[in-house]
Order: sequence, then C-alpha cells, then structure tokens
Amino acid sequence: MVKQKGEKTLKKNKICLVILIVFYFVPSVLAADDVLSSIKEGKISGYLRNYFFSRDFKNGTTDRQDWAIGGKLHYETAPFKGVNMGFSFYTAQDFGLNDDDKDVYGLLADSGRGGREGVSVLGEAYIQAQWKDTIFKLGRQEIDNPWLNAVDIRFTPNTFQGFLVENKSFSGFTFNAGHITDVKARTESKFISLSKVLGAAESKPMTFAGIILDTDKNFKLQLWNYHAHDVWNDIYLRADYNHKLTKDITFLMSGGGLYRTDTGDELIGSIDSYMYTLKMGLNLYGFTLTSAYTQIGDQTLDLTLGYELLVSAQVEEAEQADEQAWMWRLSYDFSEIGINDLSAAITYYTFDRPNSGSNAGSDTQEIDFDVKYKFSGKLDGWSIRARYAILDREGVSSSEDLNDLRIYLSYTF
Repeated sequence: MVKQKGEKTLKKNKICLVILIVFYFVPSVLAADDVLSSIKEGKISGYLRNYFFSRDFKNGTTDRQDWAIGGKLHYETAPFKGVNMGFSFYTAQDFGLNDDDKDVYGLLADSGRGGREGVSVLGEAYIQAQWKDTIFKLGRQEIDNPWLNAVDIRFTPNTFQGFLVENKSFSGFTFNAGHITDVKARTESKFISLSKVLGAAESKPMTFAGIILDTDKNFKLQLWNYHAHDVWNDIYLRADYNHKLTKDITFLMSGGGLYRTDTGDELIGSIDSYMYTLKMGLNLYGFTLTSAYTQIGDQTLDLTLGYELLVSAQVEEAEQADEQAWMWRLSYDFSEIGINDLSAAITYYTFDRPNSGSNAGSDTQEIDFDVKYKFSGKLDGWSIRARYAILDREGVSSSEDLNDLRIYLSYTF
C-alpha cells in the first residue's frame, strides 16, 4: 500500500511535468522560430571537480578515502512568453584512483560490497514560468533555503522534486512557498519519498512557506515554516545585522532559532525539540573575527535535507540532543595586501555533550585550517581549496580521534 502511494505521487508529478512541457512546445506549431530561438539562445553552465577526501583514524578504525572526478552540466532555455526549461546532469566517478584497503568516504556511493560506485543522475529537469513578480517552478530542482537546500559541497547535491513559487511584489519582501514530494540525496542516483529520507516507512510530502524582509542593506529577517506531513513541523526564525563602526571596521551579528514538533500520525515518533544560535563578529583590515554558540534541545535534530546558521565544522556539527557548541574563527582576505582571491582561516570548535544517559556522546574539540585561491587571467574559472581538520574526542568508549584532509580542485563555466 505504501509503495502504491509513492508510485501514485511520482506518477502525478511526472504527468504534471509532461503537461507543462507540452504547453511549452505546442506553440511551436504556430511560432516555430520563437521556440527554436528559445532553445538556440539557451545557456550552458556547470562545473568540473577533482576532489580528494581522506580521513585517518587514530585507534584502529579503518581509514577512509575517496578520490573522484566529475561535475555538473546544466542547460536552460531562454524564456519564451515567460516560460523556460532547465536540465542538470551530475556525475562523480572513481576512475580507479582509490585505495581498496580504505573504506568509502562519501564522495562516491558505497557499493555495499566494500567498494565504491560512481554516481550519475539527471538531478534537475524543471519548467519555470514568470508572471510579473512571481516565478513558478515545477519538477526536479536544486533548492536554496535554510532547512531545505542542495548542500552542494561535494559532487552531486541534494535535489528535490516538487513545485515552488516565489513572489517579490512588495519592495523589500520575498515570499516563498513549495510542495516537495521526493528527494535525491547527495550520493544517490534515485529519487525517493521525502518522508522516507527522514526515517518514515510511509511516503509523505513536505509543504513549506517563508517570508524574507530585506529592506535595509544592513538588516535581514527571515521566518519559515516547514511541514513534513505526519512527521514533524519546523518553525525557523533568523535575523542578520551588520553595522559599519568606522571606515575599516564592521560589526556583524546573526541569531536564529528552530522549534520542531511532531505532527499528524507521528511516523517517526514523538518530537519536541529546538535549536538556537547566536553569532557575532568583526571585519577589520582584511581580518574577520567570529564567535558563535549553538544549543540543541533534548532530542537530536535530523539535518539530512540542509542546515543553516548552526555551529558546523569540517567534520562535526551541532545536532545531537542536549548539545552545546562553540566556534571561534579568524580568517583573512589577502586582497587587503594586494593578493586578490586568496583567503585563509583557522577555526576552533568545542562540542559539549552529556556524559551519561540516553543522550550521551563524545565531547569533541576540532581545529580546522582552510586555504582558498581563485585563479584569474587565462585560468579564470579555476579554483583550489585545501582543508585540514584535527579532532580530539573524549567521554565515550567508542569515540576516536582523527585527522581529516580535503582537497578541492574545480573549474566553473
């Protein structure tokens, strides 16, 4: 029965997409030149990526390594009577570069047989229409909002299947709403029901709405509601503020909170938890000093579909029940001394978890080093980034110290 419901939902989405595609191309009978121009004048974009991720454990766990090459190819038609279409193909492949004695890291899919599998998928296939200040979008697509986003930090991002609408009729305000049925997680090649990604046995969608106030360049306020049917309901509030103290010094501040409760049939059980974060910083003479604090309620928060504002390090992130996390970062933009597009940062994190009880976890200290450089001139579009994390864990017998290295070489076109 559950499978039939999921198949019916998927079938309905496909039918809706086919209908819109037909309406897009039918006018070609009367105005072929216009539609052909729409296709001919479309734009191709994307990226190529060569990433190496390695994690070395200190106390016996098998080390992990993924070295993968892949990228994204995106094509979007030019608007025809306010309507256009877009497609994105993603791939990440092994090419025999990896050490078979090491476990899969997560850039590539786990074959289930102790090896790695490449991932290739048509992650986006959408039709988009604009009417005055409103944009409608139907089909497979990347989404970028606080708790439902692509998390595009590896090869194949999260992409979602459903319907979105965005309106900017009122100055300074942006209204967003959507209905999502299926999700393709980062190392997956298939879309599955959103509720199943969250741990439910039945197929259920998510409906969300948000309003963004951005009337002043120094202040931004967001309010969102995410309703995962019969699973949970999230209310999320965020505010961002910056103020120029002097010509060379700017004060930065962000704060926000999430309140999550169960809803409907409670398919993954009773839920009543929260998260709040406060972040403060200063920009001065090319340096940015930042500190942040996150507190999690008495139930762990599932961050599968995206996250924002949390204290989130290279390896660890604040999501466990009764967790408190701190972050201190010092970064520098070398353009201040004439070296454009080079930046570096060092960040120290502490993750404090209960020492006993059902929510017990390892207290963790993590130090991250990060260097990024974007090339210019004949190498414009290329960039390289190196990240290195050192973790020290204590408090639970299964905890283990580790070092984590990530190297990113990419070309965006």
